Amino acid sequence: MCFLCKERGSDILLEGAVAQLVERLHGMQEVRGFEPRRLHGVGPDAIAIGYTLGGFVAGEGSFMVHDVGMRTDGTARLRFRFAVQVASRDRPLLETLKTLLGVGTIRDELARKSHWQPMSRFEVTSRREHRAAVIPFADQFLLPCAKRRQFENWLSILEEDEMLHPFPKGRSSCSVPRCSRLVRGKGLCRSHYYQATGY
Repeated sequence: MCFLCKERGSDILLEGAVAQLVERLHGMQEVRGFEPRRLHGVGPDAIAIGYTLGGFVAGEGSFMVHDVGMRTDGTARLRFRFAVQVASRDRPLLETLKTLLGVGTIRDELARKSHWQPMSRFEVTSRREHRAAVIPFADQFLLPCAKRRQFENWLSILEEDEMLHPFPKGRSSCSVPRCSRLVRGKGLCRSHYYQATGY
């Protein structure tokens, strides 16, 4: 038995980011679903890169939910974010993750103090991009660990929010009763927005 594994009956339970690589050695079968994009210069086996990046996300990633105001019905408007932040010297790992997922942005930040490292952050905030890439990636490559539990909790909140507030296919209608014009801002059409704000 590998010293990084814990046996539970006849099953092997793996914990921690390093366990991602051990799973490969034990011959874990690939999960079908997410199709990794072919990465330049790494050949056709992007699955191995997926598990490596899954370990990277387990150590450095975050799945966050932010309250960004109120909806017109009085409920909280939530924003769902997936981010990975590292010292800028490790930016190539973020670039590889961005290439694999095909979504997201990378921002560089100056060091906040003279003895700190400059930082780079990969981030995805679009629900469509979460559905298209982040969720399938995490579901397949994020093995059992604390970050997996964080992801599953984040996903359950996202799914509950989408059940209560289905994601619109286009612009929504004005929230003023009997007004069917399209929203300009704050849940109001252009004329009602002007009445409320003066511009």
